[in-house]
Amino acid sequence: MWNLTRIEVRLCNLLSPEAPPLSLASYNWCLVFIALLMDNFLYPISAMRSHFSQSINWSGIRYHLKDGKIHQIDRSKGKGPKFTDLGGKHLYGKKGGPPKASMIGVLSRSSAQWRQPKKFDV
Repeated sequence: MWNLTRIEVRLCNLLSPEAPPLSLASYNWCLVFIALLMDNFLYPISAMRSHFSQSINWSGIRYHLKDGKIHQIDRSKGKGPKFTDLGGKHLYGKKGGPPKASMIGVLSRSSAQWRQPKKFDV
């Protein structure tokens, strides 16, 4: 384990030359050992909970499983987070779908654009 850690630190130093160099002397090996024990203790508990759980919460949407397939999806608009983990995009948009364009609105916009002078007409 010591050799692997030494190689990882060397690799970090090679890949980030602008950052201050890492050293194995800065590690608190007592905390590393405690973290290793906690990780090995909590992993089986997490695996068992995941195995017997029949629902998954993903980005504020809860998917319920039945016979290995999704049978119900709960979207909690008021309770969940407003942003996803990906670029701060909104999870929940405005209520309803996109506004429906009427034929008159489309024709008026297209005629207004048709009357505009083109770049190459000048």
